[in-house]
Amino acid sequence: DDQGHTHRNLVRKSVRNLSPAERRSLVHALKSLQEDSSADGFQSLASFHAQPPLCPYPEANKRFACCVHGMATFPEWHRLYTVQFEDALRRHGSVVGIPYWDTVVPQEDLPAFFNDEIWDDPLFHANFTNPFNGADIDFNHQKIARDINVDKLFKEGPKGYDTWSFKQYIYALEQEDYCDFEVQFEIAHNAIHAWVGGTEEYSMGHLHYASYDPVFILHHSNTDRLFALWQELQKFRGHDPNEVNCALEMMREPLKPFSFGAPYNLNPTTKEHSKPEDTFDYKGHFHYEYDHLELQGMNVQRLHDYINQQKERDRVFAGFLLEGIGTSAHLDFSICKIDGECTHAGYFDVLGGSLETPWQFDRLYKYEITDVLESKGLDVHDVFDIKITQTSWDNEDISTDRFPPPSVIYVPK
Repeated sequence: DDQGHTHRNLVRKSVRNLSPAERRSLVHALKSLQEDSSADGFQSLASFHAQPPLCPYPEANKRFACCVHGMATFPEWHRLYTVQFEDALRRHGSVVGIPYWDTVVPQEDLPAFFNDEIWDDPLFHANFTNPFNGADIDFNHQKIARDINVDKLFKEGPKGYDTWSFKQYIYALEQEDYCDFEVQFEIAHNAIHAWVGGTEEYSMGHLHYASYDPVFILHHSNTDRLFALWQELQKFRGHDPNEVNCALEMMREPLKPFSFGAPYNLNPTTKEHSKPEDTFDYKGHFHYEYDHLELQGMNVQRLHDYINQQKERDRVFAGFLLEGIGTSAHLDFSICKIDGECTHAGYFDVLGGSLETPWQFDRLYKYEITDVLESKGLDVHDVFDIKITQTSWDNEDISTDRFPPPSVIYVPK
């Protein structure tokens, strides 16, 4: 760095595995960052994501949120964003990387790290409000709220380990084409925004305010960990983990607001590496690493084997062509037989807000329905209907005409 020191990589650990000293350093660092009102302080960094909007550039008359959703560069934008917060916390005294909240495993409780309202420091006999429990949203004088859906967070899968998130991420990790991976990965990630924010407006569930909740960086540390795991899988499968095979022009387009530099982005590292293609080498460029790159205890080799096992049977998917609708939304869908009998088949979430950059995926988001069809004695060649209901984050019905009708995709073994 500028002082001639060599960088030691910060390690990102699970929120459940931090030592008392590591947790103390993070709590004090975030408290200090939340009190920092500079361009490098908490409020300024939180605004990078959406509001107050900085894109296409801060002086523009009509501005929109800078965060990337519904586009191939979603993983890279959010990788830069975790680095932005991590470096800020490091400057304020943190000795570890941003911890990750692993929500792929069935949760038995909410981690005390962000759920405790008060931080009790036994070493210094001090207690104060836990900065990871919430934050102010200064620009509109609000506070972050949470409406946590413990039913979905704590829900085990049919076999226990195979939670909703596990199945979604497994199918994302199966994809060897980067853009196929990205669509599945991003939609899987949306769930935690919805499950933490619920029907609260000033929350993780709303694009405009999500980044003001400190859970955001814990969730995105985990999301980035799964992106890094996909890179390792790609390497194992004989591909270059730092190359993609699609969206090539987008990968060379610097990401805002990281590319702005001072006075908006004071972090020289994220400015220098603001092109998406420069974010793949996260250890070399950003000096962090993860304690474990695994899913439900499976390392890359075991994960590769597990993914191949899934391909050993014929599978059927419902395919959805998704685009931005200017709000966060929850989609439920059912499989309906011709006699009118319907069976709930799945659900997923979209993160949005009126300031979002318009987006439309160029390929289908796929949701496996093999088991539902089998349970109803249906074959892929039978006649059935996929019926969608769509509600906004505040439970208002949304017309389902916004999306083309779902398609049925048959994937033979």
